[in-house]
Amino acid sequence: GPGSDRYDEGSASAASAELGADGMLPPGNFIGCCGNRVVVGPDFGVTLFALSLTAGACVAFWALVAPELPWPAAAAHAALFAATVLLLFRAATTDPGVVPANLDLDEAEAEANAHESRSVVIRGVDVPLKWCYTCRIYRPPRAAHCSDCGVCVEEFDHHCPWMGQCVGKRNYRYFYGFCVSVSLLCLLTGALSAWHVCRVVDEETLAQVLGPRYRGRRYRASPAAAAAAELAAGVATVPLVCGLAFFCAMILCCVGPLACYHTSLVVTNRTTNEEIKGLYEVANPFNQGASRNCQEKLCDSLGPSQLYSHQPLHNLV
Repeated sequence: GPGSDRYDEGSASAASAELGADGMLPPGNFIGCCGNRVVVGPDFGVTLFALSLTAGACVAFWALVAPELPWPAAAAHAALFAATVLLLFRAATTDPGVVPANLDLDEAEAEANAHESRSVVIRGVDVPLKWCYTCRIYRPPRAAHCSDCGVCVEEFDHHCPWMGQCVGKRNYRYFYGFCVSVSLLCLLTGALSAWHVCRVVDEETLAQVLGPRYRGRRYRASPAAAAAAELAAGVATVPLVCGLAFFCAMILCCVGPLACYHTSLVVTNRTTNEEIKGLYEVANPFNQGASRNCQEKLCDSLGPSQLYSHQPLHNLV
């Protein structure tokens, strides 16, 4: 009908331009290199802080606990750490799905477009196209403008300071992988640290640490008292390992629920932005079943980024 277009999900709005061999200048508040194949957002310093926390905890684990472990357990921990750092790096340096702005559009045409209503039909559902006053484009379905990064992003999920930039179509799989891997890393580090504490705290250690207060029968008769005694002995004997286990437990309480939440979003093919705004609660045109949703969000080819594609790009305007 009038004002409606059929939208190809493999394409997106962009300024009509032929990009040069070196790509184009990084958009918004991004810093780019290697022809924009590597881009970092405005909060990259927070990403480095997250990396330092992860690396610091793992270095402490390798120094204090790993020497007492069987080599397969230590190797598994090192592999999980490497995967976590790689996923963090990919999420923080990959184009999230920036839709190039059309800043050459003249004021009159921009004003006309701003008052025009457009929509696309996706699997029988009419999805409105919103005009971005900043980028001067009709955003593709599911795209949103991020004021922190200064750009429109395809399948915008949220702006994540820990990743240093937005999470969108092109880096969501790396962000999700990081949430899962860092949760597993915290779980493994904390569990092995707790095992190490239990291993070094025995009856003799309890007697030495607690002195006259220790009465074996008394503490064995009460599970709560026994646990308190072992904790006190552990803190006195290996305080750094106890601190490491506590730190991992606290981080796991934060990232574990986040990983579970995003797993539900992947399975239903929704975004955090859509959840917050209550979009598509009745009919979600992007939901194709759990299996296909997971494949689309985590495995499907994304094609070239519009920040360094050498093909002419076309606006929906």
